[in-house]
Amino acid sequence: MEEKVDVVDRNDKKVGTATRWEVHRSGAWHRGIHILVFDPGGQMLLQRRSAKKATSPGALDLSVSEHAKAGESFEEAAFRGLREELGIGRIPLTWVLKFRMAYAPEDNMISTIYRATFDGKFKLDPAEVEEVVPFDRPMLRELVDDQDSEVAPWARQILRWYLKLPTAVEEVK
Repeated sequence: MEEKVDVVDRNDKKVGTATRWEVHRSGAWHRGIHILVFDPGGQMLLQRRSAKKATSPGALDLSVSEHAKAGESFEEAAFRGLREELGIGRIPLTWVLKFRMAYAPEDNMISTIYRATFDGKFKLDPAEVEEVVPFDRPMLRELVDDQDSEVAPWARQILRWYLKLPTAVEEVK
């Protein structure tokens, strides 16, 4: 059975539930999370998505990117994403931003961004993540400026927000 997600309005008020396929087909707003994980030296750790992923296979993505399941809080989805994608247990997360954005045509999400620092070993799920790559701020700027770089489109927009560049990220109060 396909995973269900909460359907929300543009202000993040729950209005129903649907499958991920249904919200992506209809353009209904739904919830997601992202985590920017940094190493102790301050480098942001980006993941390379598995070549088996249906969306943006092999592209660079934020440290963790997840849909929130129906009934799941943003924070619960964040901890699940850390565990499922990177094999990390509960680490301290700092809430950074709540925003809305069209991730792709018919893919409208209300998402939150968390920040964390991690100095340990990853246990990557090969169905999700091929590798984790550290980037300093100048390297991130190069990455988002290079339109030929393989970066997931939502990650490019969120990285542009992080770098204080024009972006499609729209803060939700």
